[in-house]
Amino acid sequence: MSALFPQPQSTQAYIEFLEKSIAQLQADRQSWIATERSLQAQVQALIQLSQSEALNQRDFQGALEELTEVTARVLQVERVSVWLFDPDRTSIRCLDLFEQSHGQHVQGIELQVTDYPNYFAAVESEPLIVAEDAQTNPNTCEFREGYLIPLNIQSMLDSGFQLDGQVGGVICCEQVGTKREWSQADQNFIRSAAHLISLIVESHRRQQQTLELQQVLEDLKQAQLQVIQSEKMSALGNLVAGIAHEINNPVSYLSGNIQPAVDYSQSLFQLIDLYQATYPMPGAAILEEIDAIDLEFLREDFPKVMRSMREGVNRIQAISQSLRLFSRADQDHKQAFNVHDGLESTLLILEHRLKATESRPAIVVSKQYGDLPLVQCFPGQLNQVFMNLLANAIDALEESNQGKALSDLRACPNQITLQTWASDEYVSIQISDNGTGMSEAVQKRIFEHLFTTKAVGKGTGFGLAIAQQIMVEQHQGCIQVNSRLGEGTSFLLELPL
Repeated sequence: MSALFPQPQSTQAYIEFLEKSIAQLQADRQSWIATERSLQAQVQALIQLSQSEALNQRDFQGALEELTEVTARVLQVERVSVWLFDPDRTSIRCLDLFEQSHGQHVQGIELQVTDYPNYFAAVESEPLIVAEDAQTNPNTCEFREGYLIPLNIQSMLDSGFQLDGQVGGVICCEQVGTKREWSQADQNFIRSAAHLISLIVESHRRQQQTLELQQVLEDLKQAQLQVIQSEKMSALGNLVAGIAHEINNPVSYLSGNIQPAVDYSQSLFQLIDLYQATYPMPGAAILEEIDAIDLEFLREDFPKVMRSMREGVNRIQAISQSLRLFSRADQDHKQAFNVHDGLESTLLILEHRLKATESRPAIVVSKQYGDLPLVQCFPGQLNQVFMNLLANAIDALEESNQGKALSDLRACPNQITLQTWASDEYVSIQISDNGTGMSEAVQKRIFEHLFTTKAVGKGTGFGLAIAQQIMVEQHQGCIQVNSRLGEGTSFLLELPL
């Protein structure tokens, strides 16, 4: 029987072996479950990051901050940071550093590559830096005294990311307090995060390039508008100056001779009166001539003719003055200017378009001028704005008249209303018409370069774009439009005092 005693002992050992094996299997199973859950969390995190709202909205900084937060949470580390090499690769700058315990982000820290040669050589040459003991690892120990020990960083897991075919930066995970054994899943996740950073940075760079190109295009447009505006005003100024000079010479001659002509006529009439008193019985030939020229009517009408000539000369002088005022050359600094003078000179130039025609009555111009101070501005440019807006108003009125009977237009005449007022900060000018009006879609585009609703040959698309540039960029003011189809359009200009 004694030979049988080992059997129970063998059975007991076998049972213990089974129990240990089962316990190990259960432990392995729990480990596999934990690993599977970790992998699932990492996959979900990567999906979340790839579908990030900040990334879809091209919010570069927001996308990076979300990535560092998610990485810190998934890998359960205290600190996650993203760094980018500068163009000459002599330094690296922190785009974002997230500290999980404080829930805060930091940006802008810079490190010099020459201060940590082993680390940056490893970043360039190795796909990952896996440092379970960062303070002794040859790739990371350079940070020991100044960085790792003060912050109690024990382990690091870093991965470079590619930009333009080379390592453009690095994502760094730092374990604080205890050493960390980085699993294969952790390493795979950080590689995926690094790849996602590459996509984020590349997307941001393309976005920046697009914005820069758009800015260059906008600058070119503005430069083109300035050239057009300058050449237009220069050509107009030269033309008007020449016309004014040619007008002024004969006008000055007429103006200087009207009064002598009046005096001469009075002398002649006095001489005729003296003849009539001295020779009360003129001959038949003289009587016939007096009757033929209707001497009494001539004596009465001649002063009226001279007054009309004087009024005509004064009118021509006023037009010449308005032309000079409208096209005055601007200096390199702003000047004090009476806004009402600018409006009046523009109206005078456009008066031929305001007069009645065979197809419509005269356009009524209603002036509601307030008491305005002088405004510091570039008068020539401001007059150009007035010209564009008033000419457009006349165009809109003429367009609205198409198909209407003359009787209808007399009953509801075309009208342009000019209103001005001043506040503590602005002088306001409103130019309104009761023409065709504009749709909301057109209103949104009227200040665009080259946009026009006019037929070919009647509009260039420069006028309102130049007007906006003059008001906003040259005068730091504003121009606003309010319009309704079939009711009319109103432009409001505001100039700072």
